[in-house]
Order: sequence, then structure tokens, then C-alpha cells
Amino acid sequence: MDRAERWEEKLQAWVEHVRNKAGGHQLEFNAQDFKIMPIKINCGMNEDDPISFLRFYRRDEPNIPIQLSRDEISFLLPERFAEIKVMVFYKREDEHVVDLMKRHIEALWEELQRAPENQSEVPLLN
Repeated sequence: MDRAERWEEKLQAWVEHVRNKAGGHQLEFNAQDFKIMPIKINCGMNEDDPISFLRFYRRDEPNIPIQLSRDEISFLLPERFAEIKVMVFYKREDEHVVDLMKRHIEALWEELQRAPENQSEVPLLN
């Protein structure tokens, strides 16, 4: 099962979770009313640090390339160079459903953050 299929399953489970929390509300919505869209963000080299591929030169030895340590380059370099921004879209226009889902969106983020065992994943942003 790939990531998209897992996320669709988690989206369906989240919709059911919200339906159960809604209790007496007679709102019409289902998982097909939502679209989950992951967007990969990186520095051009997936999870690799692009700075580690750069070579620098010293004035006194202009023909000898060197690699600098992270703290010689900058203290502002990130720890990770890739992440995934997850967006959830509601395809209809029922404001009551939108408000209800907003109140329960944290449950979806928590579920999406759980990676299957033995599988490293790029961190998620929400």
C-alpha cells in the first residue's frame, strides 16, 4: 500500500471520527467530499543537504577545493532539507461541515504523522 492509499484510509477514518463526534447533527458529508493533497518541499536535492555538495576555495590556495563544516558556513542551516505540507480541501460549500471539521482537524494531523514501523518518512507540516 503506498502513501496516498494510506492517507485516503486515514481521511476516511477521520471523517467517521468527526461524524461520531457530531452526534445529533444532521450534516451530510462523506470522505469523497474531501481531497487530501501532500506537497513536497525541499531544497532541490530531496532530503540531501545541498551545501554539502559545494566546495569552497581559499585565497592562498585557489586551486584546491575544500569542504567546510556546517558551523563554518552558517548557524542558520536547517536540520532537515525536505518536508511535506499537507492540505485538505472540502469540495462542497456547507459552512457547518467546514466549522465542524476545523474543530477536529488536529486528529487528522496526528494520524497522518504516524508512520508505519520501519519506514522513514519526510516530516509533515500542517
